Amino acid sequence: MPAYAGVIGGDYTGAINSPSKNIGALQNKGFEFTLNTINIDRGGLKWETGLVYTLYRNKVLELTTDNAVVDGSIGASLITRTQVDNPAGMFYGYVIEGMFNTEDDFYRKDEAGNFVLDGNGNRVLVALPVDADTISVSRVWVGDYQFRDMNGDSVINESDRTFIGNPNPKFTFGFNTRLSWKNFDLSVNLYGTVGNKSITGPG
Repeated sequence: MPAYAGVIGGDYTGAINSPSKNIGALQNKGFEFTLNTINIDRGGLKWETGLVYTLYRNKVLELTTDNAVVDGSIGASLITRTQVDNPAGMFYGYVIEGMFNTEDDFYRKDEAGNFVLDGNGNRVLVALPVDADTISVSRVWVGDYQFRDMNGDSVINESDRTFIGNPNPKFTFGFNTRLSWKNFDLSVNLYGTVGNKSITGPG
């Protein structure tokens, strides 16, 4: 093999990286409205304002297969997932239902608030996180998050992850105004987003 073909990846002489390729199709739709005005312009005094409103929606139309996903991570934590028929980069993780505030919160209760008991008269635990390596319940205690058991199997693991928010805003806006008089001027610029989600806690 010639040196420039060499090996794939790594810090080696002649190393090459994996090739990039298009793996799908993305649709973007939206509009932007801009309004600029000159409110005053006389005697050396000028006052201008501007307003911008932007709205867009995106949707993944195609990946390599209908079931394919593109995940985004920070370290070992899965943060986002891109999937067909959804917006790109949706937050993906566990739904937080609350916190374990007391020891009693670790046990199931019926609608009347009484503890649910098994056939031996013991309290039944709520769904708790399971360590993927040891297949045993991870350490949890008062102050920890309580996650929703999405598939009803009484344990919290990777199968309970779901789409939990869209990082893309419903719309963005901007406003600017400039007031000038002879050699002096004052400018104010404001920018904001509405409707975009953020996440907290474990991915």
